Amino acid sequence: MSVTNPLDGQNNPSPLATLEAVQPYEDSCIIVFSSGNTCNFQAVPAGKRLVIQAFDAQGKLETGLKPVSIFVLQQNDGISHFFTATFMGTTINLDWFATHQETRLYVGSNGTLSCTVEIFASSNGAYTCVLSGFLVDTP
Repeated sequence: MSVTNPLDGQNNPSPLATLEAVQPYEDSCIIVFSSGNTCNFQAVPAGKRLVIQAFDAQGKLETGLKPVSIFVLQQNDGISHFFTATFMGTTINLDWFATHQETRLYVGSNGTLSCTVEIFASSNGAYTCVLSGFLVDTP
């Protein structure tokens, strides 16, 4: 079987993108602010490298309270990646926020990640953080 590039509007071949996404990956963690502001994702399996393609988060906070900073920390090297939150609406005295950001982050074998949402008041709210991407084998 041969692979051919699709043609664009001027009859020129369009470039093909290839992806090693044969090992899909998704993980989530939940922050309950009454217990802290950080949650941990599972460690990357030995012999694998994680390529994160998207970060999503959803949270609810008491009306008027806002997330100040949302970030994913690679605990092995101390590198943080920051994301924005969008206010979605209010229901029953809770403000709802959402994040969806395509990204490209890399985490090595046995690497660990955490999600932190900073707020500067006490809260009974919660936040869910989600990573998605794929694993590749490492030599």
